[in-house]
Amino acid sequence: MPTTTQRNTAAASERIESGRPPTDEVRVELEYLALRIPEVRLLGAPLFGKLRKAQGSERFDELLQGIRYLASAGEPAGVRLLSAFLDLSTMADRILPYLHGFTSSRRYFLTLHLDQRQANPFGRSWVSRLVEISRRLQAGAAVASATQVRGDRPRPGEEHPWSLLRGWLVPAIEDLSRAGEGISPASRDVKDLLRLEVDALEERTSLLAGSVDPFRVAAIQRLLPILSTLDSRIRDARTMISWIEAGKLDEVFRRPVSRALETMEPGEFRQLCQAMLGSENHSDLGRILERRIAGAVDRRHLADDVLRLQRLGHVLAADRVNDCWDNPLRAASAAVQYGNPEGLRVPVSEAVAESLRARLPGLGATDNDLAGVCLVEEGRVLQLPRRDPERTRDWPHGLPLFRDGALLPDGPVEIPPAPVSDEKPDQAEEMGASEAKKLVMNSLQTTSILLALLRNPKITAVPGLVAEVATRTRNPQIISVIAADRTLHSGFANRDVPLACLRNPSNVSVKVLRKFVHVKFVSKVDLKRLSLDRAGVRRELRREIDKYLEALA
Repeated sequence: MPTTTQRNTAAASERIESGRPPTDEVRVELEYLALRIPEVRLLGAPLFGKLRKAQGSERFDELLQGIRYLASAGEPAGVRLLSAFLDLSTMADRILPYLHGFTSSRRYFLTLHLDQRQANPFGRSWVSRLVEISRRLQAGAAVASATQVRGDRPRPGEEHPWSLLRGWLVPAIEDLSRAGEGISPASRDVKDLLRLEVDALEERTSLLAGSVDPFRVAAIQRLLPILSTLDSRIRDARTMISWIEAGKLDEVFRRPVSRALETMEPGEFRQLCQAMLGSENHSDLGRILERRIAGAVDRRHLADDVLRLQRLGHVLAADRVNDCWDNPLRAASAAVQYGNPEGLRVPVSEAVAESLRARLPGLGATDNDLAGVCLVEEGRVLQLPRRDPERTRDWPHGLPLFRDGALLPDGPVEIPPAPVSDEKPDQAEEMGASEAKKLVMNSLQTTSILLALLRNPKITAVPGLVAEVATRTRNPQIISVIAADRTLHSGFANRDVPLACLRNPSNVSVKVLRKFVHVKFVSKVDLKRLSLDRAGVRRELRREIDKYLEALA
């Protein structure tokens, strides 16, 4: 028998309403967001990114209201947005689609080939790794594309070594996904291949950031969201690679989390949930999202439950039983709240139970989707048992398109035109030194953006700015780049950089910092202070300083 809490929750889920229609501007924006990405499983990141940016403003309420209305109406855009809102995926699901094609590696390789100016030490090292990995894989297993076997000219992207790398990586990833916890023999090669692609992606992101003048406000404002998304993707990919290397395969392949975490930090995600739960209009959506994350029902089972509930909702609507599962939003709400790996058990009202008692025996015999559905616990709970995996499937829009009692075909949808921007590029302002410093400080957590800014002479010419970066960053890669580039640690504007690098507590190799242990970079007085600073300077670096001071004496 359902508890009082269950009955109250059921009543709350039945009160989900479509609300007022969105404005034309919001509708166009949401439809373009939902339909411009063919793969619905990649829609979660831009959706939650938009909600994060709008949080705390009236636009946040408008966007959620628009999603609610379009989903309730059963429109493709609304169903896709609702599916993205509720999507759970593993880290591999989120990251691998961006990596396994080696798109960034191929483009970065072509950049190095066509423009020798880009062939810096990192680029030459990257090419050496590519050659070494390709030879190793080719020696282990002969993998060739069909075009190469026939002797035809390969299509772009299928040339050697890209076809070889893809042909090896895809089955290796499948094997890892089925393996148990621990380090697999294929982990090393998978790690090396993924790291090769991530390094290329990071370098291309830095080149993109460096191609825009950071003193142009309009240009940098347009580019920052793209760079932030790419940098977040790079961080997640590096985390995934480290887990594969450590044998944490469950974390990578078998532990689903909300798509929101692809875009947001955990603290930002909690703020988003609290904003929805604290809203009078959207607290139900907040509860659905929380329950979805806690329940973690497979997405195919969720879609199957939504389909069967909508079929029942159509039957109940014909019997004039209101407030049931007659649209995707209500069906998804019930499926999320009451679903579990064993099946779906939904508390129902007396009117719903009365209609189903008369209808269910006949429905189960004529409709395969409703076979096995029954009322239990004295007719107070509707039970939908789990179906065989062969009876469920992935839907192109994430959830089935079900409208007016009929299942709509899965055909392609027309991509609407992009929303018209009111931004006028000719009104761009010039950024001053203080604004440039603020931009750099705000980019400390985004490695690719920060590296690109450090390559810009206008940025590094601001007195004390690079020293401030060297003081605040905790990224060893940033300190290594500063130490390797003479323009970043020499001259009047950067006279304090060497001392800041020596004081930085990040785990930078002593070999990188040894050059700064010299009076031409840091005064003898400051070196003596560093040698006595047992709390702020690492032990191995203090030993280097002591050796140098003894040599001076």
